[in-house]
Amino acid sequence: MAGEQIVEANTLNIDFFPRESHLITFRDPWSFPILFHPACNQLVRQHLDDLAQKIVSICVSLEEYPTIRYYSPRNAAHEANVLCSHLARFVQLELDHFAKCHEDFPPPSSRPRAVLLITDRSMDLFAPLVHEFAYQAMVHDLLSLKEGDKIYYRTSSSNYGDTPEAKEMEIGEKDNIWVKYRHLHMKDLLDELVKDFNAFKAKNPQFAETENPTTINSIKDMLAGLPKYQEGKEAYSLHLTMTQDAMNVFQAQKLADVASVEQSLATGLDEDYKKPKNMADQVVRLLDDDDVTFPNRLRLIIQYLLYRDGLLESDTQRLLEHARLPVQDRKVIHNLELLGAHVLRALKDPRPPTQPRLAMREPATPSAESGLSRFVPALKTMLEEHIR
Repeated sequence: MAGEQIVEANTLNIDFFPRESHLITFRDPWSFPILFHPACNQLVRQHLDDLAQKIVSICVSLEEYPTIRYYSPRNAAHEANVLCSHLARFVQLELDHFAKCHEDFPPPSSRPRAVLLITDRSMDLFAPLVHEFAYQAMVHDLLSLKEGDKIYYRTSSSNYGDTPEAKEMEIGEKDNIWVKYRHLHMKDLLDELVKDFNAFKAKNPQFAETENPTTINSIKDMLAGLPKYQEGKEAYSLHLTMTQDAMNVFQAQKLADVASVEQSLATGLDEDYKKPKNMADQVVRLLDDDDVTFPNRLRLIIQYLLYRDGLLESDTQRLLEHARLPVQDRKVIHNLELLGAHVLRALKDPRPPTQPRLAMREPATPSAESGLSRFVPALKTMLEEHIR
């Protein structure tokens, strides 16, 4: 009876979660261990099949029948080095099957055929470890965010003279300030926020007699006296607060010093784009510094290990003793082998030095902040090379 009342039925391909306008996730925190941990080998095939169906769901939603390219590491010894090729094959089979069952897919389009690039974490082990100083990266790395279906930051707001009230503010695509500035370097962000507020001030005659603010605190003081501009005030207050909080953490944890060493480790070059010297001494000095947090000490040890393409067991032990890290962090270091890293090196290791997968180019016009932002993730370089 119900079937007779249904005129038409369509399947919606929505087995994914858009996090941003250009970012989609599957919300599966177990995907990483399933794919890379040997104890999960029996689960890999089904998981790859599930991932392929979800990726095809995205392609169908975008009305794309892409060409597929995948990352294939050279001379890789880790067991998971075949993941990209297997997933590419699974996706191709799913796409071909969908196209066979739907003669109108893909629909006619004037766009050139898309390319689907499949890669995995082993292509670039430095990227999640190096401190990045774009606004969005600093907020996610340094601040305590509440992440779920949406992202919130707990801050306090008040009108002039009122008691500050704690409030969770959403950070997302509806926040114009966040969308406009999230990829800016923090130095540029501070300048833009002051510039934007001065433009807002110029449009409102009640501020004609006040001086232009030059600091975050002076802007926040002026915003506190704007009860009639509640929505705009809260948006600016949120980002001024997050900017200030992130910079406070940056200074308290001595991230300028940490990042300077990280950049040399990740790029293999110092600020003058020459081979760095005394890297072990620089790393040990930071590991002994009480202002450097334990997570940052672990990040430094891992980056030094990757920079050296493996360490003697005794050298790793000495670094851990300097860092005073808990015992379980040693397991983290040894598990890097599952991602293709060389963790241990023999005293007389015949292996030649590891060559970078993608060559680094010296910028034509080095900027003041480029000393802490020389490292370029392999994915960005790969995409730039692809579109040329």
